[in-house]
Amino acid sequence: MHCVMVWFPDELSLLLPTSGSTGDPKCVRLSEQNLSSCVKAVCEYLKMNADRRSVSLLPLHYSFGLSILHNALNSRSRFVLTDLSVLDREFWTLMAQEKVTDFSGVPFIYEILRRMPIPIEVMNHLRCVTQAGGRLQPKITQYFVQLFAAAGVDYFTMYGQTEASPRIAYLAPEFALRKLGSVGVPITCGQALIAETLEPQGEGELFYKGSNVCLGYAHSFENLSCGDEFRGALKTGDQVRIDEDGFITIVGRRKRFVKVKGVSVNLDHLESMLKSKNIHCSVVGKEDKVVICYKETTEHALQSIMKANFNFHPSTVKYIELQLIPLNSSGKTDYQRLSEAYL
Repeated sequence: MHCVMVWFPDELSLLLPTSGSTGDPKCVRLSEQNLSSCVKAVCEYLKMNADRRSVSLLPLHYSFGLSILHNALNSRSRFVLTDLSVLDREFWTLMAQEKVTDFSGVPFIYEILRRMPIPIEVMNHLRCVTQAGGRLQPKITQYFVQLFAAAGVDYFTMYGQTEASPRIAYLAPEFALRKLGSVGVPITCGQALIAETLEPQGEGELFYKGSNVCLGYAHSFENLSCGDEFRGALKTGDQVRIDEDGFITIVGRRKRFVKVKGVSVNLDHLESMLKSKNIHCSVVGKEDKVVICYKETTEHALQSIMKANFNFHPSTVKYIELQLIPLNSSGKTDYQRLSEAYL
């Protein structure tokens, strides 16, 4: 038996998991400065104060959910705890009883709400609604912008990553329709640039600089002793356009990561895991959709492996049996052809 001593830097305050949905978990290392600078910026544009009341619809181990709690703590406002979902009638009863003013959700939640009425007793108390955790279809965003505007409720589209504690940009209600499809402008503690040119407008990978950028990653306990490795700079991996007004529009992922119900999924890791189970397959995906192209096995066998290793909702995964998986001229899987055919 032996002991391993690990030194923890003074600035390390919080570890948040990311990409855990693929079985490839790591933690983002966050400092007090990261967290405080982000929450102050968010509370500023949301105009948070002690009269507001938020609800814990999102899990607190999820960076978006935790940031809602941080906003409430910073503004000394009320935070209603519940394990109910929007599909529970009791949730809406609780919202009305507690006079909740602030509601936040990921795209999946708004897709559900699009098909169900929000009780008038709830609408009467709402003051601010926010959406983050992935891209929501512009037509659905427009629906909610107009719905809440008619009731005098502010609707904010927001964008961020856990590595940014977790907010990078926001789209204020007054720009919601004019800049529909955009995720807005950077929060006040940061700056957005195009990575390839370091210019504040154009198209390319989003490069974000700010005091809310994390210290780095922790893949194991040894990494906890690392200091500030990112030094306030984050290459997000998102391909974006930044217009002349500074508004950011995300056009895709540069790497093979997709968001499924608000959770980041590493398609390469997913494919690697399946191949480790002797499954001949290739995986492609986009927002809220993963397609597994396979051969020499059965769909039932694949479903069993997926259920045992991942927590995807069945509606987000599609299985395609192929006789041959297409290859490109260099002999590698032709993901472009698969994407064009099945996404």
